[in-house]
Amino acid sequence: MKKQYNLVNESLHKVFGTISFNGKFVFKLADDVSSEVWNKIGIIPLPKGSREKVIAGDQFYYLNSRLPQKLRSAKISDKLKYVDETKLSVASDSFILEQV
Repeated sequence: MKKQYNLVNESLHKVFGTISFNGKFVFKLADDVSSEVWNKIGIIPLPKGSREKVIAGDQFYYLNSRLPQKLRSAKISDKLKYVDETKLSVASDSFILEQV
């Protein structure tokens, strides 16, 4: 089951990229956001000169810290259900995930 989300900064009302889950995690930086700016403010570091990050192993490697402690070791389906319900919003920044 593929799930795709826009990574939105609520305070700026701006989409910074997309995140998809389909057996692997894929983050794609939005075309109108420079990778230099993103690597200063973003929650998912990108390799230098790249606009995409793909992870085949732990799909929540960069997002686990945004989950409640009890969900960090849960199944991906449970984590995605939580994301759908809460938009993975945390108090420390304005980024949320909105399902596409």
